[in-house]
Amino acid sequence: MKVREADFNIKFPNGSEIIFTGLDEETKLLSLNGIGTVWIEEAFECGKDIVEQLNLRMRSKNDGQ
Repeated sequence: MKVREADFNIKFPNGSEIIFTGLDEETKLLSLNGIGTVWIEEAFECGKDIVEQLNLRMRSKNDGQ
């Protein structure tokens, strides 16, 4: 496991990665692609436009995703 403190990412030996980012600006999401799972902490503070951008970056569309 490799932790990059500079950008708050954790990369695992199998290639999986946990990316931590703020949702205060929609532009922070533009470089994210191929995301498999999204966790939004304090989702009540997140606008609908941000949730729609996260959905666009999901790798696949499965039930419950």
